[in-house]
Amino acid sequence: MRPVLNRQPHNYDATSLVASTHSTLTPEVVTVRLGAAMNARGLLVRQPFADWIVDGRKTWEIRGSATKVRGRVAIIAAGTGTILGTCELCDVAGPLRLKDLRANARKLNVRASALSGPLYYGDHTYAWVLRDARRLEKPVRYDHPQGAVIWVSLAPSVGRRIDR
Repeated sequence: MRPVLNRQPHNYDATSLVASTHSTLTPEVVTVRLGAAMNARGLLVRQPFADWIVDGRKTWEIRGSATKVRGRVAIIAAGTGTILGTCELCDVAGPLRLKDLRANARKLNVRASALSGPLYYGDHTYAWVLRDARRLEKPVRYDHPQGAVIWVSLAPSVGRRIDR
């Protein structure tokens, strides 16, 4: 598998939504349950996309690789040190083409006409399918480990605070 370039989007217009986050890692194999589970995980998502996810307005998170992670995950607003809510990562669609993204624009919380190519991830564009999003009444702080860019392993005490 050839690595995906680790590039940053230049702005947050609808075109860069297709490139809202980046990945250079291979898919992980793990099932996730929040709470006191030892393998509770948080997914790092840039703003405004993290808010869109926990508010249920965005049900596809576009990434440069597939993942085998399934189950309830925390949604972390990247760069803030806070967990905004949770959702279930239930499937992965892809690889996708621009026409696929346009046909499913509402799942990205954008208009189809706002999506244009070329795709940020090229032939390695995947939608991580999310459902049952829940915003926390109050964001929960967590300790961000150095080097974490996609997933954060959450301490059991943090998982318990999220499940309340």
